[in-house]
Amino acid sequence: MFANFFGIAHFPLSAQLIGTMIMAVLLVVAATLIWWLLEKKRPTFEPQDRNRLLIIVCLIAYTLLFCLNTAYGRLCLGLHAALQSRYVIYLVPAVLGLYFFLVGLRHSVTRNLLLSGFLIAVVAASLHRDRIAMGVNRDIKQTWKKCYLQSENITECDKVAGFPIYSPSPQQIQRSHLQYKLEYLKKTRQNLYLDQ
Repeated sequence: MFANFFGIAHFPLSAQLIGTMIMAVLLVVAATLIWWLLEKKRPTFEPQDRNRLLIIVCLIAYTLLFCLNTAYGRLCLGLHAALQSRYVIYLVPAVLGLYFFLVGLRHSVTRNLLLSGFLIAVVAASLHRDRIAMGVNRDIKQTWKKCYLQSENITECDKVAGFPIYSPSPQQIQRSHLQYKLEYLKKTRQNLYLDQ
């Protein structure tokens, strides 16, 4: 997931290596800050320093817990499941926490060097777009929509599109009242029926 955040997901070995390195850096930063907060021999922090460290730890810990839960939950689906773009937003707190940590470093040369590298990585990541995956998802949804507007049969359109639009289980479709919801959209001329 971390490699995907920085746009390195399509090279499996380097993605795993770089993603592991990023996670290791976050673990070390979080552990170091927790150690500083708990250490009794160290001079006490100013209240604003202590609060800043607590915020950084919380941001990084939240993302690491999310990654742990996601890895456990998606274990049966394989590594490709971790590359879904919907997970990227939950990695942002750790990146923000890492930025706050780097900004707070006291040694100016080290801080400037690390911030420059961090800035380059974040800018490079923001320029990366997976146009192929975005196109495939768009094509699947357009195929399903076209089929549904013609036949109004959810199961048939799932087969035509090659991907279930809502759920892989027909029982879940019935429990969700998807057909009723689609009929409501048609009656009120919303979403799929907006331009009809």
